[in-house]
Order: sequence, then C-alpha cells, then structure tokens
Amino acid sequence: MKRYFGLDIAGYSSGKSGLAEIRTSDEITIAIVYRHHPFATPVQGNRLLAEVAEAESKALRRLVQLGVVLVDVPLDLSPLTDPESAHFVWELTARPVDYALGGLRPLADRIGSSVARFRNLLRTLPNHRIIETYPAASLEATNALLEATKLPWKDYKGQIISWDVDHWIGDSLAEIARGMRLIGTSGDCLTDDDVDAILCAFAGAAPPEARIQDASLQDFVTGRLRKKVREEHRALVEDLRVPSNYQLFKGIPTVDIRVEVQDWKDFQDEAL
Repeated sequence: MKRYFGLDIAGYSSGKSGLAEIRTSDEITIAIVYRHHPFATPVQGNRLLAEVAEAESKALRRLVQLGVVLVDVPLDLSPLTDPESAHFVWELTARPVDYALGGLRPLADRIGSSVARFRNLLRTLPNHRIIETYPAASLEATNALLEATKLPWKDYKGQIISWDVDHWIGDSLAEIARGMRLIGTSGDCLTDDDVDAILCAFAGAAPPEARIQDASLQDFVTGRLRKKVREEHRALVEDLRVPSNYQLFKGIPTVDIRVEVQDWKDFQDEAL
C-alpha cells in the first residue's frame, strides 16, 4: 500500500492547517483526515519557536519517511530572489506558476506567514519527498480538460460539510467532495481545510496520466501566461520556468475514496 500525505498549512495563530493521507492499493483507496495533529495547534507569537517547531519537525519527518508529502504552500522561491532578471511587475512578488494559476503571492501578506513557517521546518529536513501543489488549480485544470466534469474551484473556503446516509450535505464544498468520489460515514464532518488536504494528497496519489508535472506543467503554465500578458510581450514568458517539485492533478478518481477521521495519536508508523 502506498501512502500520500496532504498538508494544507496555515499561519501559526489560526489552527486551521489540515492534514490528510491517501492510501492506495489494488483493492481499495482510503483517505484519512487527521485531527489534533501538531500543525493544527493555534500558537501565539510570543511562544518560543523551538518549542513549537520541534513537534512539527518530528511529525513532518515521520511523514516523509513513510511516503510523499504534498503541501499547499510555495516551496521554491528562487524566482523571487533575483529581481534583476524580472520583466514584469508581478515577478517581484509572484512566481510564474503563481501568476499563471491564480495562486496567492508568496511575498505578500496573505500567505507570507505560512511560507515562513514551512520554510523554517525545511531547514532540518530532507525535502526531496516534499512536493508543492495547489488544490484550486487542480480542480480548475480538471474542469478545463474534462468537459463532463465541472467542480467548483473557488468560493468554497470557510464551508463545512457533513455525511448523511449516502451523500454530503453542504454547498460548493459538498459538490467537490461528491465529484471527487469521497465516501463518508454517518456523522462525519469535514472542513474546507480537510478537503483541501485530501486534494493535496490526491495530487500525488493520482495515476501518472492524471498528473500535471514536469514538461506538462511547463506547457500548462506557459499557455496560461501567454493569455495573461500583452501580445507584444508573449515572447518574454517562453523562458519562465516552473518549479521542479510542483504538481497538480487533472482528473477525478476512478474509484470511490472512503474517508475516515482519525486522531493524530493513532497515526501508524509501521509499513502497511
């Protein structure tokens, strides 16, 4: 059984970070949503960083030892560290992949704290098994490439859904859960952060033909950039590179995904 972990990380003070795992085998696909994990503990700014980061680093190390971690936070900021090579104003605060896909800007205030928080954790961890993803872009790509599929990809934040007998109750977040073939248990409730964490994990668990990465990601992003700049400037976007550790999905699951809710203290480290 292969394990893929999705982390929808927020700032320290919010306590809204979501953590989920997708386990796949020939027989079944399961999504586990974790509660009370170290990333979801609200922390005030006057806490000592070492006290907080130790528990997070330990948890993240456990995840990378068991599988691939896909996180919804900018990882490779190298395009932003050399402004002398920038052509457009937006390149000072957004990477090409952010501007093309409508992602939040790493050097702006809305996600700056999340970026700083995760970069601090990466200082002491091997990051070759940590991949950046963006759930909203995956949903939008799925809509664009599958004519019969129309999943909401924005305006679902702040929602909560619940499972009632055989379907999810809620607004656009419930539409996403149904479209992604998530199957719950009576009484289950999921937040937007939980669902985003599952979507992050699925960007890794999706079959190779349903992923956008490497050359296909470059083509996808370059195509979007051509449409966002003036015609006389389109040649300038041809050489703008995407991060190598970034991937999306572009299709709904081919099987149902059974959702389980589990406390972090019951996390399984042993091989499955």
